[in-house]
Amino acid sequence: MSAIKRLPGKNNAWLLALGLVIVAGLGETGTVWAQQVTLAWKLRPGEVFYYLVDTDVTTTAGPAGAENTVRTRLVMLHRYEVVQRTNEGFVLEQTVEEVLTNDQGLLGNLYNQFRGLKLKITFDPSFRVRKIEGQEELYKRLGADDPVTGKFVAEMVSENALRQQIQSEFNFLPDKPVQPGDKWQRQISFAVGPMGTLTLDQTLTYQGTTTVGGKVLDRIETSARATFTPPKPNDDFPVRITKGEVQADQLKGTYLFDREAGRLVSAQWEGRFKFKLTVSAGKPDASKEFVMELTQHQMNRSEVSSERPRLPEIRKP
Repeated sequence: MSAIKRLPGKNNAWLLALGLVIVAGLGETGTVWAQQVTLAWKLRPGEVFYYLVDTDVTTTAGPAGAENTVRTRLVMLHRYEVVQRTNEGFVLEQTVEEVLTNDQGLLGNLYNQFRGLKLKITFDPSFRVRKIEGQEELYKRLGADDPVTGKFVAEMVSENALRQQIQSEFNFLPDKPVQPGDKWQRQISFAVGPMGTLTLDQTLTYQGTTTVGGKVLDRIETSARATFTPPKPNDDFPVRITKGEVQADQLKGTYLFDREAGRLVSAQWEGRFKFKLTVSAGKPDASKEFVMELTQHQMNRSEVSSERPRLPEIRKP
């Protein structure tokens, strides 16, 4: 007979209770660790993948009762080839395969100049952009040396603007293993040409797994807080923003990530912004100011695939 069986009944009950507590504790610890997952891009030299970004922005501006609403749609298809992978990160070649937009004005012309552009991008292991090469060709196409429009173009597509845009598409994963409910932070700053800079402070939350089309994917939800910074004074522009504030709500989105493949599958993001900007005339009328209000509803959809995807149709006005 074992030592436990020879003990009095009360001691047996005590030991049984202790054993259940220990087993329960081990079970909970085991569950916690089992739920922890590592989310990371898995890119191999020679691999090719496509990154489709579809942006829909509705902007309303003007005095009460006489507002003007404009809807702009922009679709860009990037082809990426993994050139190199080292302990210091990754080198990718980005080719802008296609640009579709309904904008027939200055911005539409700017977007279309990206078609066929090749950039060489160096990332660190966390997919923060360390270096971009090849943007000089874009500046030539856009006439960045033009004395009239050159400075505007340089602000819109500066190296930092390109860096922030590309980094936002790759650098959203946590830096350590996570379990459902874990949170981490990211910050993205978008330069809006001579209008200033919009900064989004993101909070990302791992929500566990979900099944889409029979495939188990990891789900990450994101929310954000927005701030606006006016541009530095520049006498080269006929008008400039001297003050600005932004109110934002419903800034939220979702990433679906294929942990096994090490690849983003899709992402959706939506936000509503209300800007109040103080605009000053350039010299010699710099003392003249007026307040401009505008609202924006932005929707963004991204897809990543190994095969070239079918592009959506865009109706032009």
